[in-house]
Amino acid sequence: MPFAKYEPIHQTAILPGMVPISHRLKTSMKQPRILFLTSGARIPSTRYRIAPYIPRLREQGIVCDVRHSFPPKYHRISWLGWRLSHLLRKLCRLKDWCRTFVVPCDVIVIERELFDDPSSWMERIFRSRCKRLILDVDDAIFLRYPEKFPLLCRLSDLVIVGNSFLATACESDAREIKIIPTAIELKEYLPSGRTTRNQPAVVGWIGTETNIPQLKLILPALREVSQNIPLVLRVISSSPRPFSELDLEGIELEFQEWSADTAIDDIREFDIGVMPLVDEPWERYKCGFKLLQYMAAGVPAIASPVGVNSQIIQSGVNGILAENTADWISALQKLLTDEDCAHQMAATACKTVEEHYSVGGWTDPFIQAVIGER
Repeated sequence: MPFAKYEPIHQTAILPGMVPISHRLKTSMKQPRILFLTSGARIPSTRYRIAPYIPRLREQGIVCDVRHSFPPKYHRISWLGWRLSHLLRKLCRLKDWCRTFVVPCDVIVIERELFDDPSSWMERIFRSRCKRLILDVDDAIFLRYPEKFPLLCRLSDLVIVGNSFLATACESDAREIKIIPTAIELKEYLPSGRTTRNQPAVVGWIGTETNIPQLKLILPALREVSQNIPLVLRVISSSPRPFSELDLEGIELEFQEWSADTAIDDIREFDIGVMPLVDEPWERYKCGFKLLQYMAAGVPAIASPVGVNSQIIQSGVNGILAENTADWISALQKLLTDEDCAHQMAATACKTVEEHYSVGGWTDPFIQAVIGER
């Protein structure tokens, strides 16, 4: 193993005669009480890294108390403004801390960090209220506050990370590290079963508005390919504001507002899903979740070979990695003109997610990581 402190990316195999941890827990006498301190119910890291496991923990008799940030992290109440919204956020977290004196907990799981600022005093006082503190990390938050992050790692009994690149960044400060990827709830992403592509073809991207500028990387390729193959670039996000930063001449663009109720169905309507990324520090630590979403929904995907994307995609087998404009042109043309190839890649991609990136497959490792040795 390249690093002794953490497990490599794999799902725990259940061998003959072994009993899954989720089954063993049902017979244990006393289950731990877990407090989850999250960024907010609608924040992606909460929705995809924490929320899917809560009902599974509760099914095993584990008491889970989920306290979302209010206002949600990175957001504000418009009539209060940023400064007062941040003050309210801290006051609400103090209320959560006081509540632990009335309702004690055994384990506290902090998602990313409590506040998007340099402070760490709140994490320190929560540390005193539990036997086991866990930090869950799915982005390069250490690049934003380099002095804060090592302290959070040292406070924690365990750091759960979304990929091996994040694990490497944590290893000098964390006592223990486990890799649990941002996984897919398979039953929600059943492929549509479409056998013919849209006219014009839909090249789709989904993500937060702050990442829309990444699309600059593929605009020249889209412009070139669209001269011979009618296509539309469909973007699903919270706001179209960043489009002003893009040179969209010669490209047909559709904006679709993100909704939790329709996002997965919207992804299914893509003919190709794209994940362009600049090769810069923040991007190298991303968990590739939108790529997994495309793959799980049966949409052939093209991605930049940056960070974990190169671990998820075996180029030419379950997707295509494209490093430069020429690669993007070639990949787009291949998937838009060879439907048999596109269907085969999509089917293999679905199998990849099912075997390596499903919430069901990562439930036991997550439960074991959270409760620790008992």
